[in-house]
Amino acid sequence: MLNFTSVKQSTDRCCLFSTKGFAFWLTLILFLTFSVEQTYAQCESSPAECQPDMDLGHGTSPCMAKVYCSNSGAVESGLISCTNAADTDGCGIDASADAATNTQGLMYHPNEVLYPEDGGPSRIGNGARTAMDPLTYGELFAAGSCSTHKYLQWMVFATPPGVKGTKLQAVGAVDSWFLYYGGSFKLGEDYNSVYEALSDPARCESLAPDHLVICSDNNQYEAWSYDDAAIGEEVYNVYYVALFYDSFTNGSLNFKIKECEIVDVCPPLAANCPEDGEILVCSTQDEVDSQFGAFLNSFSYTGEEGATETFQYSLNGEDFVAVASKNDIPIPDKCGDEIIVGYWVDDSCEQSDNCMATFTVYGDMEAPEISGPTGTIEKECNWVPVEPSYTATDNCSVGAVNVTDSGIQSDGCARSITYYANVSDDCDNAAAELSVIAPAVALPIAVVAVDVGLSAITPSTLISVSPSALPILTVFVP
Repeated sequence: MLNFTSVKQSTDRCCLFSTKGFAFWLTLILFLTFSVEQTYAQCESSPAECQPDMDLGHGTSPCMAKVYCSNSGAVESGLISCTNAADTDGCGIDASADAATNTQGLMYHPNEVLYPEDGGPSRIGNGARTAMDPLTYGELFAAGSCSTHKYLQWMVFATPPGVKGTKLQAVGAVDSWFLYYGGSFKLGEDYNSVYEALSDPARCESLAPDHLVICSDNNQYEAWSYDDAAIGEEVYNVYYVALFYDSFTNGSLNFKIKECEIVDVCPPLAANCPEDGEILVCSTQDEVDSQFGAFLNSFSYTGEEGATETFQYSLNGEDFVAVASKNDIPIPDKCGDEIIVGYWVDDSCEQSDNCMATFTVYGDMEAPEISGPTGTIEKECNWVPVEPSYTATDNCSVGAVNVTDSGIQSDGCARSITYYANVSDDCDNAAAELSVIAPAVALPIAVVAVDVGLSAITPSTLISVSPSALPILTVFVP
């Protein structure tokens, strides 16, 4: 918690010495009309529920900043109210000499180290600065082109979710002001209240020169917008206002805010991937198509409607390929494929999320087996060969056995024919080939009788034809 010191005496005056002249005397009349306790209660809790030590600033460090107390009853402590009419702190910071119990503690010293205990934010990255590399007040304000003055105090406020800018005008005794971004927080996760978040010392010690949003030397509204403000549901952004002034007055240091720049607040974005899917061996392609389609349809997201979806896939370990639609992702084959689907989603709030899921088809790796005759068939020489019969079995499915032959082969007087049996299953797993050798066709002899008389038969009357034709024995008979 911040080291706020409640100054009861100054607190009682926080709403009395806010203007000069007529406003002062009017306020004095009101003070005389109501009790001190009533006035204190008005500053403390009406219309906003402010903490007792929130009415005064306490020094030049942002860690001593006064927590903003809206004069609107519509918001809690520390939060601005976004209206077209001006919203302001209910009391401001008393700029009178009486309120400055330690004048030296309010004086601006450019060479003073801003965070003397731990060195403050780092120049490089997000690590802590070291004592050898301190951040001075002069360095913090050098980022702006506006003037600094003799005295310095701070106020800190939060903007509602979706706000990335407002119009801001310093009022009262302020001569110049600088606005710095102090990060963001989420209620219910980081802090339980806005006031708790604004009072966290770790937040005020994060300010650095590059956190400057805007500064001004003019006593008029300045429009500002911070593109790096965090936008999201229940996400609040924190800003510190440095208020410079040259002399003590009976007035106050304050500012007014109006016309919030509000962007659409996107709900948290989350990519949702299905669990990894798998298809077992022997599934049909129709089964694969159906289950893979359901797998792809399970990719979804939660968040802003109309977010951009992007798909990539990797098939069997190959490089990822981007596709315009999930319908362009190839369907895995029933004989075995592994496909990894990557899913990315982006919304208009520049939120992004992604996930991946794998779909595996376990293919049939087992070859069929053929059953049937092998080796050599022993038959009589006049046997006419017949194509042998083969059957095949497989763990999944198999077609008919394909039987081929070599044709008649001659080796001298021996003639034979070889039969080959082959088969593959639906996934092109080939069975081991079977073969069988059978004797060649026993060729018949045709006898032709020619009536020439037996006496005419001589060896020369036997006529034979070439071995490739049907052997004919021609016999001349009487």
